[in-house]
Amino acid sequence: MTQPKDRLGFIGVGAMGSGMARNLLKAGYILTVFDLKPDNVQALVKAGATAGANARDVAQKSDVILASLPTSG
Repeated sequence: MTQPKDRLGFIGVGAMGSGMARNLLKAGYILTVFDLKPDNVQALVKAGATAGANARDVAQKSDVILASLPTSG
């Protein structure tokens, strides 16, 4: 019997985050993504992710949250 995979959320799917997010999709994870640039999100939606309306939405739909952000501020 296989274990269900965690629902993952990914905030910040730009230059670095998008590659990591694509690898998670390839591994079969359920992935909700958000980025300030809608084009970054849509590219991952086409690959199988779900778009989050904002960071809070991603958090509410996820068991584990990952972030790839340019700064901490």
